[in-house]
Amino acid sequence: MFKTNNTKVANFTVYIVYLGDRRRDEPELVQESHHAFLSDILGSKEAAKESILYSYKHGFSGFAAVLTKSQAKLIADFPGIVGVIQNKILTPHTTRSWDFLHVKSNLENGILSKSHFGVGSIIGVLDTGIWPESKSFVDEGIRELKDCQEGAPSAWLAVYKVCWATGGCSSADVLAAFDDAVFDGVDVLSVSIGSTPPLATYVEDPVAIGSFHAVAKGITVVCSAGNSGPYPQTVINTAPWVITVAASTIDRAFPTRITLGNNQTVVGQALYTGNNLDEFHPLVNGEDIAASDADADSARNTECHLARGKVIVCFQSWSQRSGTTARRTVLDVQGVGLIFAQFPDKDVILSLDIPSVQVDFAIATYLLAYMEASRNPIVKFSFTKTAVGKQISPEVASSPLEDLPDIAAPGVNILASWSPASPVIFYMDEYGQNIIAEGAPHKQADPFDYGGGHVDPNKALNPGLIYDLGISDYVRFLCSMGYNNSAISLMTQSQTVCQKSTKSLANLNLPSITVLS
Repeated sequence: MFKTNNTKVANFTVYIVYLGDRRRDEPELVQESHHAFLSDILGSKEAAKESILYSYKHGFSGFAAVLTKSQAKLIADFPGIVGVIQNKILTPHTTRSWDFLHVKSNLENGILSKSHFGVGSIIGVLDTGIWPESKSFVDEGIRELKDCQEGAPSAWLAVYKVCWATGGCSSADVLAAFDDAVFDGVDVLSVSIGSTPPLATYVEDPVAIGSFHAVAKGITVVCSAGNSGPYPQTVINTAPWVITVAASTIDRAFPTRITLGNNQTVVGQALYTGNNLDEFHPLVNGEDIAASDADADSARNTECHLARGKVIVCFQSWSQRSGTTARRTVLDVQGVGLIFAQFPDKDVILSLDIPSVQVDFAIATYLLAYMEASRNPIVKFSFTKTAVGKQISPEVASSPLEDLPDIAAPGVNILASWSPASPVIFYMDEYGQNIIAEGAPHKQADPFDYGGGHVDPNKALNPGLIYDLGISDYVRFLCSMGYNNSAISLMTQSQTVCQKSTKSLANLNLPSITVLS
C-alpha cells in the first residue's frame, strides 16, 4: 500500500529524482547512495532521510523526496541525473469476459489447460487495491459458489494499492509499486492508470519509467490506452515496451427499468444496488430548475430547493459530456436520482450513492413528454439486472485514435470489487462478430481503433512467426525520438551512442505497418 501526500507546504513539494538503472546489485547500497547524495544537498544525512519518501532500489535507481523548487533544479543539474520530475497525480481507468473470450476450464486444448491454469505465475496489479473487509467478500446469505475456473485460477495475485478515492494515483507511489513488483518477482503487471495531457516524455512519465525497467527484468507490462476517446490523439501509455490495450465491450448489459406514474416502463442502464429503489419520487427536467442564463448541470447555478428530493433528467451536451459530473451535481443539490440522456455508449456509470440511469435521447424525449402531460410526474427505479448475450460485440470503446493501441480486449463495464467508501455489417473478428468503433455515428473500426486486433487467448498458443523485441530495440527507438546519449546510457547503465541509421521511427520492430498519406 502506497500513499504520498502531494500537498505543498512552505514551498516544499514532492519530486522524483530518476537516476536510471541501478549501478549496484545490493538494494541496501543503492539506498545508501541516495542518502549520501541528498545529504550533500541538504547538509546532513538526517535531513536527507527525513526528506526521502521512497528509495527506488530494486528495479531501478531513484528516490522521491520533499524538496523546494530551487533544490530540485540544483539536483537536476548534477551529472548522472536522468531527470527530476515533480510528483503528479495520475488517474485510474475504468465475470463475463472469460466466457466471451472462450477461455474455459473445460476445453482440453484451450489455453487454460495447456498453461496449467497459471500455476506458479504471479500477476501484479496496480490500482485501488483490495479491501478484505469489503461487503463484496461477505458470503452470508449467498448460495455456495463454485471455485474460480477462468482467467488464471491457479496464479498468485500481487496487488499494489496506488490509487485513492480522494487523491488519485501519485507518481511517486506508482514508481514504488513498480520497484516492489520487481523485488516480488511478478511475471505480469496490469496497469490501468495514466496521465492527462500534456503528456510527459518517456523519461518523465512514471508509467513509462517503471515499465521500462520491469520489462528489462523480464516482466510483461500491460497498460490501458486511456479513457479520453473517441477523440483523436487521446491514446496514452504508448511506450513500445508495454502492451497498450484499448477497451472493447462484451455481450453484457445492465438493464434498469424506469417506471412512470402512468405505469409505463422504459429501460436504461445503471450500476446501482443501494437505497431509493422501488419507491416513487418527483421527476424534474434539469433545465427547468436552472437559474436564468445558467448551466443546468452546475450546482451553483441550480435552484437547489426545486431539486431537493427529486429525480433530475439531464442531457449530454458539448458543455456537459460526463454523466459522472452530472451525478455529483445532483448530489450537491440533494437530488435522489439522475436520468442522464447521452449518445449511445456502452460505458456505464458506477454509482454507489444515488441511482444514475443512462438512457438515449429518444427515451429522454419520451420522459419530457410525460412530464409535460402530467401534473405531478413521478418515477421509480428497479434493481439493476444483468443481461448476457443481448448486444453486438465487440465494439471498441471510446479511447485511442491517431496513436494506435497494440490490441483490443474487454475493458468496458468489467466489474471489480464494490466498496461502500440499426445494425450494419462491418469487419468481422475471429469469432465472426462485428468490430465497431464507438462514437456517433458508429463506423467500421480500423487499426487506429483496435491496433493489432481483438485479443484471442487460445490462438496465442500458436501465434506463428515471431520477431521479438528487446532492450536494444527500445534503445534505438529512444535514439530515433531524439533522446540524448547520456540519458539513454543512464537508463540502461550501458554506454550508448545513437547512430544516424536509427533516426527513423519506422525501424521499430512492431507487428504493424503504417502508410503515410
